[in-house]
Amino acid sequence: MAKALHTSVALFSLLFSYSAISEPLFWKASKGEREYVILGSVHMGKPDMYPLPSYIMSYLNDSDGLVTEVKLSESANPSLMNSEVPVTQDVLDPQQRQKLAQINNQLGYAPNAFLTAPAWQTAITLQMTQFSKLGFQQDLGIDTYITKQAERMNKPVYGLETVDFQLSLFTEDPNTGQLLLIDTIENWAENEKISQCLAKSWQAGDPVRLEALSKESEIDDQLSEQFIFQRNRDWTQKLDSATFLTKGRYLVVVGALHLVGEQSLIALLSKKGYAVSQISKTEPVTCI
Repeated sequence: MAKALHTSVALFSLLFSYSAISEPLFWKASKGEREYVILGSVHMGKPDMYPLPSYIMSYLNDSDGLVTEVKLSESANPSLMNSEVPVTQDVLDPQQRQKLAQINNQLGYAPNAFLTAPAWQTAITLQMTQFSKLGFQQDLGIDTYITKQAERMNKPVYGLETVDFQLSLFTEDPNTGQLLLIDTIENWAENEKISQCLAKSWQAGDPVRLEALSKESEIDDQLSEQFIFQRNRDWTQKLDSATFLTKGRYLVVVGALHLVGEQSLIALLSKKGYAVSQISKTEPVTCI
């Protein structure tokens, strides 16, 4: 997830004007008696991201339920978290610690903040605080918004993963936190430019640009496999077997970068025999 995390860092900075004819990416995938409409998500947002395409809201209203990466109403079990993970001060060299102090000052934290916190947690906190400073809110993230709409419509909500599983992605391998934190610090100055391009590509629904940017922001092949590709395969299997779903029509909302490229959820469902077609109207964008 190198790319998942580094790109997720940037995806939320939606500081641009976009064409009214373009839409975020979404597809229809059908096989037998089951049909999915699959929408790419970002996890923090601003009011100008809304309204979502009318097709999406109408489909949700007529659907048999919503499927997201994880049920947002779930909470983690702290006892299951691996406590043997490196803390921030143990994974940074003196120069990186100085950069962290500068970032902390920029964000309004004490220079020595987070030194005893788990490295992965520091990386996420810095990223989320950066977005919050830019005015982005978690409750305006696409998955959060859609979940609230589904609950208002009395639609069942299903999770492809548990919160505990998602936390394990950060904590099982001690190297994960170090890689994520160092990448966050070393790329801090360019995050704003990257975020503008990624966000512009997301809202314009440009799959070519999104795929190119996701490749450019990879940190490590093993992390990409762990955070993106393996999860895509798991989700494909779950949606195809769908033992947790009845037959019918479902809106599926997952991170946008899981939906582009040769190993994407979309490509894997097609290989499973689903008839897949893009429904959204897209527009190419030019940025970094």
